[in-house]
Amino acid sequence: MEPFRPLVDCTVRGIVAKAGPRVDTGAKQALARLISLDMPLGDGVTPVSVALVKLARSLGQSFENGKLRLELPQPPAPLALSGLGP
Repeated sequence: MEPFRPLVDCTVRGIVAKAGPRVDTGAKQALARLISLDMPLGDGVTPVSVALVKLARSLGQSFENGKLRLELPQPPAPLALSGLGP
């Protein structure tokens, strides 16, 4: 989960800055939209939902093979992070 923490942290920070600490419909929608956010992975970009599956699969394969080879996404650009939130 840690590779995805900056996405959630930046989104929550944006929500709190714009609407305060309440968890309302807008806050829930902003957090739900994270699953479709594109992240750099490998030679291209992929939605967070796909990146999660690829990371979990690579972790399982690492345990099976005894070789650590995780498909970790790259962090989004700072400009993309700054626009997260409602």
